[in-house]
Amino acid sequence: MQCIKVLFLSLLLVSPTVQANTTTQELAHCMADHLNGPERRALARWVFFALAAHPEMQPYTHISAQDIERSDKYIGELTTRLFVEDCPNAMKAALAAQPTALIDAFGLLGGIVTQELMADKAVTDYVAGYSKHLNEEKIVNILSKP
Repeated sequence: MQCIKVLFLSLLLVSPTVQANTTTQELAHCMADHLNGPERRALARWVFFALAAHPEMQPYTHISAQDIERSDKYIGELTTRLFVEDCPNAMKAALAAQPTALIDAFGLLGGIVTQELMADKAVTDYVAGYSKHLNEEKIVNILSKP
C-alpha cells in the first residue's frame, strides 16, 4: 500500500502539463535559475493568494488586502527584473517562437516552485493524511484484475 501513497504524492508533486516549446522551457529555466529561496517562496505565496481568491476557498483563508497588495507589488517588481535584467533574450526568443510563451513559462515556473514546497516534510505528512482513509483491500483487488 506504500506504493499507492507514493503514487498519489507523486501526482500531487507533478505540475500540470504545459505544452511548451524549447524556448519557453529555456525561459522558465532562466527565470527559475535567477530566483533565490525567498523569491521562490514569495512566488508560491502569491500563487496561494490567487488560489485562495476562488469562492470555494475563501471560507478557509483570511488574507488581508495589505498582504495581497504587498505580494502583488513584490511579484510585479520581481517579474520586471526577470524579464528586463535576468532573462530578456530568453523572453524575446520564447515570444518569437510562441505567443503564449509567458503564460506557459510561468506555468512551468509555478510547477517548480510547487515541487519545492511539496518537498517539505510538514507538507508531505499533511498530504499523506488521506491515506488513513483508503480502502486498501478494494484498491489491491482492482489492481489484481486484468
